[in-house]
Amino acid sequence: MKPTLANQDIVFNVQGQGRVIRIENGWAWLQGQIQLRNGGEPTTRGTLYEQDDKLGIFDGFRVEALLKKEGNTWKTVEHGIGSTDVWWWEIESRYTAAPRKLFPWLDQLENGDEIVASERQQIMNALRATVKREIPNQDIVFNVRRENGVLRVKGDYAWLQGYIELRGGGAPTTRGTAYEEADKEGLFDGFRIEALLKKDTNGNWTVANHGVGSTDVWWWGIWESHPDADRALWGDYAQE
Repeated sequence: MKPTLANQDIVFNVQGQGRVIRIENGWAWLQGQIQLRNGGEPTTRGTLYEQDDKLGIFDGFRVEALLKKEGNTWKTVEHGIGSTDVWWWEIESRYTAAPRKLFPWLDQLENGDEIVASERQQIMNALRATVKREIPNQDIVFNVRRENGVLRVKGDYAWLQGYIELRGGGAPTTRGTAYEEADKEGLFDGFRIEALLKKDTNGNWTVANHGVGSTDVWWWGIWESHPDADRALWGDYAQE
């Protein structure tokens, strides 16, 4: 990885929120921040990322990398630096030999059989299509790895609790959204989201119910409205 940032003494910081390094059975997954050894941030000048930075398509010195051990040597399989999109989406499907425990975004996926990454993407895309109509002109993603976040799939239903974030980090703004007025009136409790999705007979996921920034537990008793949904979706909340 060093040749891409030649002549700079760099280190990888994997401490803090959204950063991780996991090693399992000769594979490693890293998400972190590239820093100079003596502190501070590297420069893109003279690097492979200089032109991207000038064009405004370099999103800082974040790094994600998949590595594999061959003999006694670790080799980089794929990596990305400063990507403005999630280049590593479905990487677990491209490298099926890599243990799924490597990938943090799979931690909260609970299903009788392991949910495939493509189905996770379909769920997220269906929810994004709905929420983007309410939060336009902002590049949003759903984070289910933060506190109390979860994505459960049971049969033809999926339940998600998480946070709406900007793809580059940070929270969206309510300005110009369906939630602007509620925010002004003090009735918007941040970009938390809960959503129930259902798979139709054609195998497509659609949003059955969802709430963003609710100041009450709007979804309490939702299982009564969907009696065919497995109550295990809601954990202990829906136990009789």
